[in-house]
Order: sequence, then C-alpha cells, then structure tokens
Amino acid sequence: MQTIHLHINGLTHRDIAERREEFLATAVGRSIVLRPAPVSVDARALEAYVGADCVGVVARVDVDLAWRALNAGKGESRSLRGRIVEAAPYELTMECEVEALADPQEEASDLSEWHYEGRVMQEWSCMRKMDYLAEEMEGELMKPEPDETFMTEMLEAFCQVAGFDISTEGMDRRKRLLQLLEQEGNSAQAEWRKAAASRLREMSRRMGGNTCMGELADWMRKELPASSEVQTVVLEPRRWEDVQTEARQLPHDLWQLYNHDSVQFIRVLYGAKPTRKTLLGVLSCLMWLDAHTAEPTDNISLGELARRVVMAPTEELRTNGMTTLNNLLSDDPRWPAFAKEIKQELLERGKSDEGASNTTFNNYGTYNDIQPGGTNITNNQDGNN
Repeated sequence: MQTIHLHINGLTHRDIAERREEFLATAVGRSIVLRPAPVSVDARALEAYVGADCVGVVARVDVDLAWRALNAGKGESRSLRGRIVEAAPYELTMECEVEALADPQEEASDLSEWHYEGRVMQEWSCMRKMDYLAEEMEGELMKPEPDETFMTEMLEAFCQVAGFDISTEGMDRRKRLLQLLEQEGNSAQAEWRKAAASRLREMSRRMGGNTCMGELADWMRKELPASSEVQTVVLEPRRWEDVQTEARQLPHDLWQLYNHDSVQFIRVLYGAKPTRKTLLGVLSCLMWLDAHTAEPTDNISLGELARRVVMAPTEELRTNGMTTLNNLLSDDPRWPAFAKEIKQELLERGKSDEGASNTTFNNYGTYNDIQPGGTNITNNQDGNN
C-alpha cells in the first residue's frame, strides 16, 4: 500500500458554494470520493463528492496521478475513495491509500489533428523566462541542501510569468517542480518546501479562475498583437479563405469564442491541452484573421492595417505588407491616395533605418516582444541607451 495526496479546487463553483465556510469548518476527517466528470471540454476531469454534495474537481496538476490510482483499482468501480486531511479556504487536500498506481499515460490534446499552414509566431519571452527559472530551480532542488533564499526568489519570479503559458509544456514544468518540492528532504527544510509547494499550487489554482483567465484574455487581445512576433505573422501574404478554413476547423468553436467571449476562449483553449507549437499556431491563425477581416470602407481599420505595415520590423516584412494591402484594397476608391501616404512613410522609415541601427532588445538579448514585468532597452551602434 502507498499513500497519495490529491488537491481539490473549484469549491466556490460547486454545491457548497453558498455554505463553503460552514462546510470547511467540519471538513477535515470526512470521507471524499472521486468520480469521472460528465463529458466536457476536459474529458479527464474528476469530480469530488462529500456525502451528497459535489464539492469541487481534482486540481489539474494532480489529474494524472488521480487517474493512475483510479485505473489501478480492481473491479469495475470508477471511483477513488479517501479522506480530507486539510481544508483551506479555496482548496481541499485528500489522502488516499492505494495498492498500486497504473503506468502513466500520455495525455492527448484535443488539437492534435488541427494544422496551421501559415507562419507561426515565436515563443513569447515569458515562456523563455519560465523555462529558464524552472530549470534553475530543478537544478537547485536536486542538491542535498537547496538554497532557501534563492528558491524563494526564483519561485516568486516563476509564478509571475507561468500563468501566461497554458500549454502542456507549461503544465509539465509546474508538475515537475511540485514533485521535487514535495519529495522528502532534510527535515529542517520541510517547512519552506511545504510553503513553496503551497505557493505553486495556489498559482496553478488561480490559473483556472475567472480573474486570471480575464487578465490573460486582455493581454492576448490588447498587448500581444502589438509584439513584433505577431506583426511578422499578420503581414504574411495568404489567401483569406484558406486561413478562415483553418480557423473553422478548430474544435470546441474556438474561432467563435475568440470573437465573442475572450475569457471563455482562454478557458476552453486551456482545457484542450495545446502544445506550445499548437498554442502559438492557434493564436497566429486567429490574429491573422483579425488583421485581414477589416472592411475597406472602415477608415479606422484601414489606418490600423497601414500602421502595421509601416511599423513592421524589417524591410522585407514592410514590402510584403504593402503587397497584402494592395491585394486587399485595390477596389477601394480611397486606396490610391492612401497608398501614396503610406509609401512616403515607408520611405522615411527606410531612411531612418539607414541613419541609425536601433534594435530593441529584451532582458534576454533577443529582440523585444511583450514581456510581463520586463524592461525595454534601446541600444544604438555606440552601445548607449
């Protein structure tokens, strides 16, 4: 027999939502049962029952472990029983005794059959920073006596950026760190290990909440499109009908959600378990359509498309962008005069590029994109800011 611990989230959205404090006051020690949830966006979701009440769902970082315990059970029972050992305001911890654990199974993505043929944006700097911080912490945790101060600082920085990565790689990073933090180590380190694991679980729990989903949706719709990576993507010449077909093939009505309910779009996309490559492909596809579905008679939309062309980071992209605008707006009677203005701006932009070599770098030595908490530094050829 072995003992496992699983965490239950979603207490504020289930049967006990209106009497949560009363429930939590007597929760420790009570029996709790896990069962597969009805078919939803996430087919692997597990609901938790205490008595007649559905009290929450298994935390996403624990779903794999819970299914391994469930699948190793004898007979046809599709439930896993345990008891509540800790009751926090927004999370329960349950303890289960299991004879064995089934072999881990690779979790398939709902987007595995979807393909995007266009140019895909590069990884965001927050993803690269997350990878760096995770690797540094993993290395530190493998030492006999990890540096507590170093770990605390790195973990806090990790939690600030990890919420921007809803890919399976991001999830794997968080699960790996939790496993290392929850391993038994020096007894003197038990307290800070527990606190660090709790901080990481809190961040993971918040990722599924409305506030965090709303913040991520705002960032993706308002800030991310201004990045050089997205401008590179949307200026690629492609047939609008081809990109629209790819968007319509996205599962779970993701294209419609993207246009009408950004928060639900993020929630459903997160539940679809995209790899990073697929996540970036989905956003590249939808943001390309955003930039190319403007009506030619809309002055604001026409100006926005022109701005994207003029502000493109390279001469090649500006040329491709101008070609795209010509194809889109050739029948618009305003276009000849507008094109003349754009060409003048492009000429001035080209002269500016020749006069000084200015490159915007982020904190990691690569050209800048949206970096939460980052500092933009503009370097010229003399190395002065």
